[in-house]
Amino acid sequence: MSDPKPSRRAMTVLILWPTITLLALEDKKLLVQNEEYPNRMTLHNI
Repeated sequence: MSDPKPSRRAMTVLILWPTITLLALEDKKLLVQNEEYPNRMTLHNI
């Protein structure tokens, strides 16, 4: 524990990485939903 900076950096990475991955997953869900909605609309119109 001579240098606290690397451990602090590791902590920030550990904290930020899950949030970044969750945001990426949410973006993918939104993209999938946006792709599915027009298909549903066309099915309803038919």
